[in-house]
Amino acid sequence: MPSRAQRRDLQAMRFDDSPRCTLLLPMRRFSTVLLGDAAVTVRCGQLLLESGHSVLAVVTADGRVAGWAAENRIACCYLPAEGALTHGDVESLLAGAPFDLLFSVHNLRILPPALLAAARWMAINYHDAPLPRYAGLHATSWAIARGEHRHGIVWHR
Repeated sequence: MPSRAQRRDLQAMRFDDSPRCTLLLPMRRFSTVLLGDAAVTVRCGQLLLESGHSVLAVVTADGRVAGWAAENRIACCYLPAEGALTHGDVESLLAGAPFDLLFSVHNLRILPPALLAAARWMAINYHDAPLPRYAGLHATSWAIARGEHRHGIVWHR
C-alpha cells in the first residue's frame, strides 16, 4: 500500500502539465475491480494480469469483456450500462474480499460513493480525451471533427 506521502504526491501531480508523467512507486502486486464496456477495458485488464496484479471482479454490459472475464476465471456481473450498480453488487462478486484499486474504464455507470470508498487505495477513472476540454461522450470523435492534431487520454481519481 502506498504511504500517506506517496498518495499525497499522486494526488498533487498535474498530469496535464507534461506530455509524459511517470510515477515510480515500489512495485507491489495489487488487487483490482474492473468496470467497463469496451475493448479498451479488456486491454487494461489484460495488462493488469500480465503485470502480475489480480483482477478480482468485472462489471460490464459488453460481451467481449464478459467473455474475457470468463476466459480468465474472473467473477463477472453482466449489468446494462443504464442499470443501477450498488456496492452490494460488487461485494457479492468479491464474497467480501477486500481490493486495492477500482478501475472504471469506458464505463458509463454512475458509481455510488460506498463503492468508490470500498477500494483500499482509490478508485481511478479512464477518460478517452483530455479534460476538461473534452468532457462527456464521444470525446475522440469531437476531437477529430474539430481537426485536433494531438489527442490524449486521462486517468483521474
